[in-house]
Amino acid sequence: RKPITVVLLTATPLDITALKANDKVGAIAHLGQPSVAVVGFSDLLYGRRSFAGRAVQTVYPAAYEDAISIADFNMRPGPSVFARPDCAMKNVSRCPRGVNPGRTYRFYEGKAVVPFGFGLSYTTFRYALRVVGATSFVVDVTNTGSMASDDVVLLFLVPPNAGADGVALKNLVAFDRVHVGVNATVSVALSVPSTVFAKKGAYRVEAGVRGDSRV
Repeated sequence: RKPITVVLLTATPLDITALKANDKVGAIAHLGQPSVAVVGFSDLLYGRRSFAGRAVQTVYPAAYEDAISIADFNMRPGPSVFARPDCAMKNVSRCPRGVNPGRTYRFYEGKAVVPFGFGLSYTTFRYALRVVGATSFVVDVTNTGSMASDDVVLLFLVPPNAGADGVALKNLVAFDRVHVGVNATVSVALSVPSTVFAKKGAYRVEAGVRGDSRV
């Protein structure tokens, strides 16, 4: 058994690798910063309602802060003009320069502790992605578990040459939140502006953080 539930009240993404690896921790819930009301958590904790939230930030490993200076605002990965933050030399000009691993889910090339958009539920869902127009899609969301629940459907677009020459790895282009009963299927219509297809080449469309369904 894993008797401990960890509740995080913070707006800052923290490396929770040790908590995830702890065999006594059964669940980790991120409720946001304490100044924001968190009424209703007991309903989630005791299973009267199901979780359906999504991580709004990419949670990096702690080593991230040693690789790149907080003064480096570049989003894309690559060499930095700033010294590595873990350099102890008083003369920072002698310190090795940092290397930007990329920022946010769009450009971070490493393995996130918690990826942007990740979230768990007391039930399970199956996705089926359909193309219904040049820029219109439908995601059929089927509740395959034993509890009615909300689900947040995320639609990502993977552009041509993703991750190279400054091109993003993927982009969130649409989302919606729906309630799905047990054994029920809800069709979620999502449309995106044609401008997101401005770059020539083949695009891939994915529904879900892990690309649960793609075309």
